[in-house]
Amino acid sequence: GIVTRAQTALVLGVAGGAAIRQLLVYGAITHIDGVDLDEQKLALGRAHFGLDDPRVHLHHADARDFVAKGPKRYDVIVDDVFLEVDGEPRRAIRYDAAWGRAVMRRLSPRGVLVVNSAGRHETRQSVLVDPRFTSRFANVLELRTETAGNIVHVCTRRPLDAVTFRRAARAALGADASRLRLTARTLATRAR
Repeated sequence: GIVTRAQTALVLGVAGGAAIRQLLVYGAITHIDGVDLDEQKLALGRAHFGLDDPRVHLHHADARDFVAKGPKRYDVIVDDVFLEVDGEPRRAIRYDAAWGRAVMRRLSPRGVLVVNSAGRHETRQSVLVDPRFTSRFANVLELRTETAGNIVHVCTRRPLDAVTFRRAARAALGADASRLRLTARTLATRAR
């Protein structure tokens, strides 16, 4: 699969650690850097949600600062940086061209970028639908479920189609897949 060969990962926005736990289960991950601005969430993750794994390195930092520092590149980057505005989730960092360039500098040449958006309005305002950005990838998939308002973009540098992705997701999730109503749509494809 697209993540099973990955060895290094960066998770921006650790929260409860769900993304980190999934990477540990489904990937050949040897190192994960998890970044969150909320130190209490990091402490809770270590104490109660299995983020004390020796492969996981949690950093109390602003995602912008962490991404800007150092030359380290990752096989997988999960960008899930959110805050709450008037009781609604919103991206804490707008996914504009500048942020897209900053994150891309940290992605390995065959890497996978996963970006969570609060919904259609955030997606339309992001660089994730701009051909100048999406042309850097072999595929850009848009994932939605019936039960959540968020939209997840999976940007791969290796060719992958929506049907193959759905099949791989269902195989990886096993019994949990029966509850998943996943819509995967290919937004961009570049021939290799």
